[in-house]
Amino acid sequence: MKVMLVSICLLVFLSCANTQKTNLYDKEKVLTELNTVLNNSVPEYKSITDIGFSNTDKGVTIGYTIRDLTDTTNINKRTPDDKGDGIKFIENHFYHFAPVIMSMSYSHIAYLEDGNIKIFKSINCIDKGDDFDKFIAFAKTKLKGNNDVLENLENYRDFGEYLIEDNYGMTVNCKCKPCE
Repeated sequence: MKVMLVSICLLVFLSCANTQKTNLYDKEKVLTELNTVLNNSVPEYKSITDIGFSNTDKGVTIGYTIRDLTDTTNINKRTPDDKGDGIKFIENHFYHFAPVIMSMSYSHIAYLEDGNIKIFKSINCIDKGDDFDKFIAFAKTKLKGNNDVLENLENYRDFGEYLIEDNYGMTVNCKCKPCE
């Protein structure tokens, strides 16, 4: 009886030891969270489309762009026909997401850690969102000297795609940092 119990315990231990903990997040859950943040932060977008910010079942974002600032080769699909799985949401990565319409393109940064999503909202808007300098101070504690990623974070607006809808829509509708 003791030998059988020890054998069962050993089997359970070995099977647990052989499984690898994944550092990937559920894409649909993360995109749903990003959609919610954008729809709450930029409600005027619903005047353009009733569904607001969303994504297709293939993970293509609708109305906004998202970029991995930690690994800039990790990119989102632009159309459902794009090859591959699209962007992956990875533990300890920073992501820039913003509406594509320039006048509404309030920049948000998401950071994934311990299964949670921390979001800094509208960091490019001095009068609307979270403080950019506080965001950078937070990022420095997480990056521990990774200057390449820090440079990407400081230049987050370079990692986005924006549409200028007219000559008056060339800037974001807020006091911005950095301004285009």
